[in-house]
Amino acid sequence: EEDAQDGREGYEFRVGDEDLAGQSIHNTVTANSKENIPVEDEHEVLVYGPALDIVKESDKVEYQVGEKAQYKLTIRELRDNITAKQVVVTDTFEKEGMKISKINVRLNGEKLDGAEIEQTADNAFVINTGADLTIEDKLEVFYTVVFTDPSLHDQDIVNVATAKGEKSGIPFLYSTP
Repeated sequence: EEDAQDGREGYEFRVGDEDLAGQSIHNTVTANSKENIPVEDEHEVLVYGPALDIVKESDKVEYQVGEKAQYKLTIRELRDNITAKQVVVTDTFEKEGMKISKINVRLNGEKLDGAEIEQTADNAFVINTGADLTIEDKLEVFYTVVFTDPSLHDQDIVNVATAKGEKSGIPFLYSTP
């Protein structure tokens, strides 16, 4: 098919083996003419897997010991025609002295009843959502944190949230000149 940006011919193909995500495929093409003069070209193609984006928001920038903080995580798939399968969300505060509670998971605005929420510590959790995300989906996690330990006063606390697809998912769609 014609590439609109530079006028070169190109093609698209699907890779159905999800284990190839993040790897390169060596692609060789041979074309022949009526004159029986074959021409060969080679190209390395990177196979893209899911790319999840996670945004963390809180209701305030600073909290006092004893205050309740409201957090929201928003997770989205960034690549079109890719599905992040069985998304897992983790969130961990680097210090102790707080208690996470009231964890609520929503997919596209609806409560996600099948999500398995495991509070791994007072300051951490893992959610096996069981959900698959495409570019059109939005996964949200809402939770409350109470800062309980007075030694946290005037300290910065790092809180890291991650999201990943347990399986790469298919289809993958690639285009190459």
